[in-house]
Amino acid sequence: MKREISSEEQHIIEGIRQEDRKKSPLFVLICVLSGFGGGAIGMFGMILVAFVTYYFRDGVSFVEWFARLQRNAGIFALPVMILVGVVLSVLCIVYYNKARKIWYGDGDEDEKYEKADAFLSTVLILSNCMFLSVMMLFGVVFYAALVRIRIDDYHLFSVAGTTVTGLLFYFAFLFIYSKMQHLAVNFSKLIHPEKRGSFFDFKFQKVWFNSCDEAERQQIGYASYITVKMLNFVLLGLMVVLVILGMFVEIGILPLLITGTISLVLNITYGIASKNATGVNSMRV
Repeated sequence: MKREISSEEQHIIEGIRQEDRKKSPLFVLICVLSGFGGGAIGMFGMILVAFVTYYFRDGVSFVEWFARLQRNAGIFALPVMILVGVVLSVLCIVYYNKARKIWYGDGDEDEKYEKADAFLSTVLILSNCMFLSVMMLFGVVFYAALVRIRIDDYHLFSVAGTTVTGLLFYFAFLFIYSKMQHLAVNFSKLIHPEKRGSFFDFKFQKVWFNSCDEAERQQIGYASYITVKMLNFVLLGLMVVLVILGMFVEIGILPLLITGTISLVLNITYGIASKNATGVNSMRV
């Protein structure tokens, strides 16, 4: 026998309908404007392709020119990698020393905790940015070097020298990254003796999370939700850009497949983790 809807449920349903009626016009308007915007971008792309085709009519194609641009990117990737690594390494050291100065200096105890934690968090953020940036830029250096070797054997020794130099700096920055992460974690454990976990333990994140109190876990959960939401937005934007770009330039399917796969893994992982934690998908991202 079908259960009748209670008055309380009817009131909730009516509230949901009112909220939907209030929000749906703007949603529909944005969708329509997005459609017109997509059409305008498509027209602009067609005009751009016609211009590029005309511009490159007597020489290399746009695809060949773009491929050559990527190969030559290795010339600039190495100095940029070194510059980024050095600047972020110096900033990590500066903020770590600020945390130590605050903690061992005179001042209000609560203020010392707050400022020292903030500086250590900055060290972790900057060191992560350094590691990811250096890895990405070294990948560009290595890619450009291999392509240039295949195309022109004359540059074999110069390309090998560039690659070896990049590799040495990569390992140097990797050491600095590990050292700054290690120092920041240990100093945070000094400030908060209840924290557990060694930086060198492969289960460090799990052990550290288990040593956090309820308020810290809620903070981690909220930060994770914001991260997933922002990453979802960026991945969706990248897929739209890649789809539009693929209409006019032969970029291949690999970039779109990689972006789509990351987005799928992100959403499936979030959905399963949320369901296991609360029994329902707690938040839409």
